Amino acid sequence: MMAVAGAWARGFWRDRAGVVLTLLLPPLVYLLFAAIFGAGARGEIDTSVVLHDAARTPVTAAMHDALAWAPGSAPWSGQKTWNGR
Repeated sequence: MMAVAGAWARGFWRDRAGVVLTLLLPPLVYLLFAAIFGAGARGEIDTSVVLHDAARTPVTAAMHDALAWAPGSAPWSGQKTWNGR
C-alpha cells in the first residue's frame, strides 16, 4: 500500500502541470474572486445611474426629473441644460 502511494506521489510531483493546477491555481482563483467581490462586503460598490435621452420624449423627461430629485442623487453638470431646455 505504501509503495503504491509513494509511486503515485512521485508521479504527481513530476507532473508540473498537475502540481500547478492542483496546488497553485485554486488559491489564485480564490484571491481573484475575493478581490472582485470583496468590495460588496466593504460597501464600496458604485451604484451610479446614467440616463441617455436620445428619444427626447415627455416620458424620458419625467424619468430624468424623477431621478434628479431622488434622495442622494447628483445630476450630471456636464451640460448647462438638460435636453436643450
